[in-house]
Amino acid sequence: MASKAGEKMMLKVYQPNGSFNSVKCMETTDIKSVIHAVVSKLARGERAFESSFAVRLQHTLSEDCHWLHRDLTVGQVKKKYEAYHPAIEWKYELRVRYLPKNFHVLLEKDKVSFFYFYDQVRCDYMNEVAELVEQDMSLQLGCLEMRRFFKDMPQIALDKKANFDYLEKEIGLKRFIPKNVIDNTKPKNLRKLILQYFKQFANLNEEQCVFKFFEVLTTIHRFDHEKFKCALGTGWSISVELVIGPDDGISCLTDKAATPTKMADFDQVQSVQSLSTDNDKKGLLQLKIAGANESVYITTPSPTIAEDMADLIDGYCRLVLNTEQSLIIRAQQAFNAVTRRSAKKAKNAVQDVIQGDRALPSLPGDSRLPSTEGSNEVTVSGRKKLPTIKSGGLSDDYAEIVDDDDYAMPAAKDYEISRELVTLVETIGQGQFGDVHKGIYIDQDEKVEVAVKTCKVESTQALGERFLEEAYIMKQFDHPHIIKLIGVCTDPPIWIVMELAPFGEMRMFLQAHKDELTLASLILYAYQLSMALSYLESKKFVHRDIAARNLLVVAKDNVKLGDFGLSRLLHDHSYYKASKGKLPIKWMAPESINFRRFTSASDVWMFGVCMWEILMYGVKPFQGVKNNEVIGRIENGERLPMPAACPPTLYSVMTLCWSYEPSKRPNFKDLKTRLKWLFCEILEEEKEQEDAVLKQEKRRILSTWGFPEEPPPKPSRPGFPTYATPSNILGDRHLPSNHYQSTQAKVPPSTTTPNTNTLKGPYYSPTPLSSNVMPDLLRPMSSEERTEAEKQNELERIGDALRRQRLESEADSEWLATSAQTLRPDVRRAGGRMLVQEGQNGNREPYGGQPLYEAFDQKPSSAPSTLTTSAADQYYQTTDEVRRELPAEPSEQETTASQQQPQQPQPQPIGEQIAPTLDMDRTDDYVFENTTQVVRAVMEMVNLVHAVKSDQYVNLVRDIGLALKSLLGSVDTLYSDLPGETHRGIQMAHKVLSSDMGELINAMKLAQKYATTTLDQDYKRGMIQAGHVLAVDAKNLLDAVDTARLQAQDIFMGGTRQQEELS
Repeated sequence: MASKAGEKMMLKVYQPNGSFNSVKCMETTDIKSVIHAVVSKLARGERAFESSFAVRLQHTLSEDCHWLHRDLTVGQVKKKYEAYHPAIEWKYELRVRYLPKNFHVLLEKDKVSFFYFYDQVRCDYMNEVAELVEQDMSLQLGCLEMRRFFKDMPQIALDKKANFDYLEKEIGLKRFIPKNVIDNTKPKNLRKLILQYFKQFANLNEEQCVFKFFEVLTTIHRFDHEKFKCALGTGWSISVELVIGPDDGISCLTDKAATPTKMADFDQVQSVQSLSTDNDKKGLLQLKIAGANESVYITTPSPTIAEDMADLIDGYCRLVLNTEQSLIIRAQQAFNAVTRRSAKKAKNAVQDVIQGDRALPSLPGDSRLPSTEGSNEVTVSGRKKLPTIKSGGLSDDYAEIVDDDDYAMPAAKDYEISRELVTLVETIGQGQFGDVHKGIYIDQDEKVEVAVKTCKVESTQALGERFLEEAYIMKQFDHPHIIKLIGVCTDPPIWIVMELAPFGEMRMFLQAHKDELTLASLILYAYQLSMALSYLESKKFVHRDIAARNLLVVAKDNVKLGDFGLSRLLHDHSYYKASKGKLPIKWMAPESINFRRFTSASDVWMFGVCMWEILMYGVKPFQGVKNNEVIGRIENGERLPMPAACPPTLYSVMTLCWSYEPSKRPNFKDLKTRLKWLFCEILEEEKEQEDAVLKQEKRRILSTWGFPEEPPPKPSRPGFPTYATPSNILGDRHLPSNHYQSTQAKVPPSTTTPNTNTLKGPYYSPTPLSSNVMPDLLRPMSSEERTEAEKQNELERIGDALRRQRLESEADSEWLATSAQTLRPDVRRAGGRMLVQEGQNGNREPYGGQPLYEAFDQKPSSAPSTLTTSAADQYYQTTDEVRRELPAEPSEQETTASQQQPQQPQPQPIGEQIAPTLDMDRTDDYVFENTTQVVRAVMEMVNLVHAVKSDQYVNLVRDIGLALKSLLGSVDTLYSDLPGETHRGIQMAHKVLSSDMGELINAMKLAQKYATTTLDQDYKRGMIQAGHVLAVDAKNLLDAVDTARLQAQDIFMGGTRQQEELS
């Protein structure tokens, strides 16, 4: 039903890909305005070939279609065609109908219209022609479209089964290849054929694929012209097929002719007129050709075909002559006086019409001119009210486009604020389409510092709409780590007022404060970002541009996610773009690069890259790598390297985010939980490290000033027996003869405690011999003897001081190793973990020079009686919660000291400082023996994994598996004899070991897969870490069994005591 005059109505205009735009218009809006409104939304800027577009009215339940002339109004169209069918059965389609002679010119001047036309041709081919084409031709055309659609995908991408499965399941082969070819070809053969043709076209770019598609399709289907079955003349007529196109002009083709015969070029046409009414059975078209004595009459099977033909010829004439003036002549009456009973009457009618006035199309009125015949306001593109001039009953109003996507502008503008309340202070950022200013916003008499994003005045109106879309997207979110929108000023120039981030963007902040930021701060930023993205994930929103440059620092401990505009500009319903656009290739997931597919999983990938940026203090990923080379490296398994200060646990989270298959990546809810735990752990470690460093610094300062201090508690040192120290030899020489048991004249190193005070007088070292002649020492000494004695005492005093300092250093080293590893500032650590570096021989080494695998191969000084004194305890340095810690190495200072004084005893390995296993009789203890075998097998793998080839990893892991199998079997043997309350603990330890073995196998497979890549060392380290975890859990199982044994023993002893008491 037609709307009342002056009422707005909605008109859905469909595009070839099935999407549509809703246009707000009125009955007086002409089709030309509707075309302009839709075409202007395809992309930014003006369309050079906008005159090539036309609107076709298609009846959805039949094959009836009508081309609507640009001068018709919406009201005229509805009144005429809705009389035949309801409005719901009609479909308005925007199509490219009037083509230039050279498609290269179309591409050069109007790329958007060029690709729109290509998509139209391809859709027509798939819907109307594809089922009739041979298989070979269908596959060629399908692979050309596949190559164009995935223009950034490398040639070898489809060789990966995961990529081909994604193409087949997520996108669907039916998009590219006709259904009959898919149904009639075996899947395996079809895949081979697709790969064959895809590689054949792999070197073509996007434009070359389109031209090749046109070239191949033209051999089986002419899409560049239209044909009409008609007759020349009115009475005795000749049946012909009229061909109208850019190359053929107006030509006719008889049944016997092989090539069309040209009748006229478009620049020769002077007028076009349809001489038929809707009640006539046939249509009659009159063409006035320059140079011809008589007009050309064309009889068509129906008046509709005559009107379509007239619109086609008129459109080509306007395109060739580069004018908006139509050549169609309309009579003042509704063609009632025209009949087709005789050619003479028709000629007379034509003469009358020619002598009358032509109804020319109205031109768009300038909004700056005053209306002289009454004005009517129409909203153009949803923003600006333009007064339009009425002329001749036809309207020149520009219609409004309404986006039917999730982020369309709402009707209620509750976020509109007055520009008078905002004062711009200074410019803090500049861009191509707008600037960012620092400003002051007055909110209820309170001044608030804000950031104001301004759109440049000279920007197009379409860009202004896009600019406001970001504001609406931000308005939907309310999260402590997402930049808040305060309001917008929609009148030009457009302003978006939002929360101010005083410290600016994250990347610049990281580079400026690199020396001040701790590891805990960096992880806090990543955690806060994961909270924001988890919120977006719950809102079903994909950001699509997660990078450090889009994070804003509100405070030194608070970052917020911003910049929601770019994603909409790149990925909206207008799939044709004026340019390729700027995509953050180096941050994007492989499926986003290959298939332009953006999901929450692709956001997870970008989040991993952003974490890497944060840990690298703002360094951009893939430095020195070209954008078109990034996907090739990712396809080959290469990933960003681990940052220097990054804990291995955090890097493992990054590698999970960089899983090639999207389904294997964690979601943001899981990432948020992991990062929260990791942040708490790192924060606690940094706090302990800071406290320990402060204590050590305090001790150093106090000792420098000479103040007495209470020494920290130190572990007992059985190797250094403690003896009484004389307080003042010179003051009291009456010592027992057996004070020292040594027969040497010098004091051994072990006879002095680390805390012995320096003697203030000459040092005298008594011996058994000297104690017998003590009275002789009381006699006065000569000057020479006194001088010699003073020299000797000075030398002994200096030597004693050196020995005492050395022993104190050793004791402090042992105490620091056991009390807090982080107390040693000379050892580089990150988050409580030993950092590793590349050694000269290519091995992964801790700082300090020892190869990583040698750290697990330290030999015990004596034969082990328990696991405590074996090398296995080097694995048991952490709790069950944090057990992936690498064994710490001696500091550089300690290493140097040990090299300079090789005769001194070395500090105990850290593993030997761990509390021993239960002191039990290990005779015939198969659980203990098998646990030892598991640990030895793991140590053997750690020692050999860097020396053997990748195909021999299986043997190392198999040995661990066999040892583990024996361990679990020995535990099962004892299981029934242990108390029931201990079974659960043993079961849990049992399950954990089974899981650990699976993780080790997976780590081995990855190490084998990437053995020939630059990630070889990283995956070997992952394999070592998996073995480390398994060894720790094997020890935990032994502890659980020992605890159960003790409980069983206690139960037995308790029962025995009860029996004795009863007896």
